[in-house]
Amino acid sequence: MAFDPSLGTTRDYIRFRLQDTNDSDPMIAEATYTAMITAFGAREAARQCAMTLAAKFSTLNYGDGDVREDLTKTADFYKGLAAEFTSDPMLDDPTAGVKAAAVGALSAPDMTDFRPD
Repeated sequence: MAFDPSLGTTRDYIRFRLQDTNDSDPMIAEATYTAMITAFGAREAARQCAMTLAAKFSTLNYGDGDVREDLTKTADFYKGLAAEFTSDPMLDDPTAGVKAAAVGALSAPDMTDFRPD
């Protein structure tokens, strides 16, 4: 399945937080996200996926001659994100924020008897 920016599923929320939203070149396969969530639950799956990406970027080093690109900061970003996932309330219910912002979720006071004079 393609990434859905409405974040209606746990998988899409985790992909969004991991910045893995490019369907043509995902960093982690859809089937892997689904299997991890099924096996470990949302919070632990998110943490493990973040640590997987941290490990991936910590071993990558690009260079050509004197020009080199160090991906240590990218690895550190994913390590920090893995720590954040341990207390992310959206992983309890990833649609909580979506429901609160949904059309019709807010109610206005009854203005039937309102008189502006």
